[in-house]
Parts: sequence; structure tokens; C-alpha cells
Amino acid sequence: MIPLATPPTPGPPTAHARGTATSARCLGLALAGLQLLAARPAPGTDWSAGADLGWRAARVARDPAATAWNANHETFVAPRMRVSLDGNDTRLVVAARQEAFLRRSIDGRPRLTLPRLGAGVADLRWLRTGPLGSTRGYGRYARSTTPLDVAAPVTSVPGGYATWSTGARVALGPLEGAGRFDGWSYQDPRLADAHELAWEATARPLRTARSAGLVGWRHRTVGSAHTTLRSDLVVAGFRRALAPALAAQIEVGGAEAVLGSAPPRRGPALVVSLSGPDADSGPVQASCTVVPGLPVEVTAAGERSLGDVRWSVRWESRLDAEGGWRRPPSLVRRLALGAEDTLGRANVVGAEVSAARLLSMFPPASRTDALRVSGWLVRRMRPWLSLRLDYAQVAETSGTPSRLGAPDRYRLGASLAMVR
Repeated sequence: MIPLATPPTPGPPTAHARGTATSARCLGLALAGLQLLAARPAPGTDWSAGADLGWRAARVARDPAATAWNANHETFVAPRMRVSLDGNDTRLVVAARQEAFLRRSIDGRPRLTLPRLGAGVADLRWLRTGPLGSTRGYGRYARSTTPLDVAAPVTSVPGGYATWSTGARVALGPLEGAGRFDGWSYQDPRLADAHELAWEATARPLRTARSAGLVGWRHRTVGSAHTTLRSDLVVAGFRRALAPALAAQIEVGGAEAVLGSAPPRRGPALVVSLSGPDADSGPVQASCTVVPGLPVEVTAAGERSLGDVRWSVRWESRLDAEGGWRRPPSLVRRLALGAEDTLGRANVVGAEVSAARLLSMFPPASRTDALRVSGWLVRRMRPWLSLRLDYAQVAETSGTPSRLGAPDRYRLGASLAMVR
């Protein structure tokens, strides 16, 4: 068993010792926080804590042609926690999970490479309601060491990266406002980091019980080192509730869009959408945006249960600011299909298939087709203990290779999840 921290040695600490000590401090702080929550739970607090202990075996292509392969093995522990605070008109949910490698074997050579921390994710959701309206905010940070860590959507990034997203939505009487910021950062120095900023302001001067007339402003920027896409829309529209959890909205107006160094394009714009009552939730979500000088962007997603099976589908054709080895944005078309079923009372089996085509918006023209297949089986062995088996594969099926590393990866994993 590898210790969490190495004994002190004379002289300046090595990089391995510093990384090991940092991992030990992170795990120690997490365990101390969980112990404090358990000792003094606040009124209205619901919390859970646990850890995953697992092993993974992966094969990674050494080159885009997949003529040679590396065999990798990992043993890891992943503490996780979830805290929910509920008040009369406020709800706060915080969840986090972080992997730490205990042992890694890369191409048959046992070693513990830096950084010791593996994939991790942290989520924050906040909602406050009142007589005049509501306010909601969210934040998410995810770090991966391989595209296989990412559940969906599929990505053709050859190495590890981190993503973060934060946003807020406010409704106050006839006024609405929303903002969102997304970022991508990559380990490979040859890859371009990217970001996307979007905000909107809306007024609803005409309102009835189920309908509303509206006017608004929509702004969006995408870029890496410099802004490569900017669009502004001034719109007037109509919104109507079709069901308790579904609303339709249509907006028309004028738009100005700038892509790269091209001159601004001005003209009419159209936005049609279906969503939940809060514009970012609901069993069905769909939107279509037409802006002069840019490709038509379409997104559609839905979930439905048929018997014991829960199905999900998502299609999108949009300008994505993912970055990577392309200059953002890229035109990305993705299709994802998923299903999850409960077998008996203690088994859950699921699968997901997603495919994507990435088209560069700037010269040199390039195209990449990527495919991701995943499946999992979870068996509850005790109320506090479950076993998980999973398989994942990411491959570039055709098009222009990424040129930066191994596009094909396979991984089989097994883990024990303990929760309190």
C-alpha cells in the first residue's frame, strides 16, 4: 500500500513529495469537513458522504493510425460528498467527487506519475423564490485526465482537460435576466484554451396567466486568445405555456454577427424554442436560432420513461467553443442516445452511444468524426455498498485526424461505492 504522504527527508522537497503531500492535505481536509457535518448537522440539512475504490484497465493507441497500443492500469480512491440545505424559500445543493491514484501502470511499467489527482467534479446549485420572482445560480467544474472520463457529449480532445461553467437567471416581476460563462483549458500546450460568454435581458410588458409578449437583447461572444465570434440580437416575441412543464417561445428581430476578421453581417434573426418553465429545465428542450452570416443552430433533447426503461435523446448542430486544436468556434453536430433499466430490485444496467462531427469554421478546412460507446452495470449489495462495472470507448472514425495524439481509447473498470 502506497502511503498518502512520504516521510520528511533532509534537503529541499522533491516534486513527488510536494505532490504527495498536497494530495494528503486535500484528502484530509475533505474527511475533516465530512466529520464536522456529521457531528453538527444544521436544521434542514441533508447530506451524504462516501468513497469509491476502483480499478481500471485501458488500451490507448500510440498514433492516429492505431498501429501500436499502450496498456494502462490504474487503482484509485475517490471520496465524494453531497450537501443539501433547504429553507422556506431557499435551496442550496453542493456535490463533489475527486479521484486520487493509488497506483498507475503505463505501458507495463508501474509508476505513480504526477499529478496524483485524477478526474474530479464539483457542482453547486442555488435557488431562491419570493413573491416577486425567483433567482437561481449554478456552477460546475470538471477535470479529466482522458476523454474517457467524460460521460457526454463525445469529444475528440486527445488528452486531459478541465471545463468550468457558471451562470445565473433572475426573474423579477416583468423583468428577466440571465448570464452564462463557459471555459475550457487543456493540458497539451499545443491546444488552444477557449471560452464562451452569453447574456440576455428581457422585459415582458404584456402578460396574462399563460401568455406574455416580450422584448429583449441577446449577446454572445466566443474566443480563445482573441474573440473570434460576436453576435447581438434585438428581438420582440411571444411566449405561451403549453403545459405545466413546457413553454413555447418565438422571437424575431435584427442581428449583427462578426466571425473572425470578416466584416459584420446584419439582417433579420429568428429564435424558436421549447423549454421548461425556468427556460433551462423540463422533460423536453429544443431551440432553433437563425442569425445572418452564421450557420443555423438547432438543439433538441428529451427524456421519457417506458415501463422500467428510461430513454434519453439529444441532437445538436451548433457553434461550439470547445477549442482544442481548432480555432474556436467549430460547427459541431452531435447525436446521443441513452437508456437505463432496473433489473430486479438491486441491479441497474445502462448504455449510451454518441456520435459527433466537428467542422472547422476557419482555414485550413478540416473535419473529424468521433464516436463514443459506454455501458454500465450497478448492483446494490448492501444499503450502503454497491458494485459498478463499466466499459467505455472513444474513437475517431473518419475525417481529418487530430494530429496531436491517440484518438482511439478503450477502458474497462470496476469499483465499489460506499455511501453513508
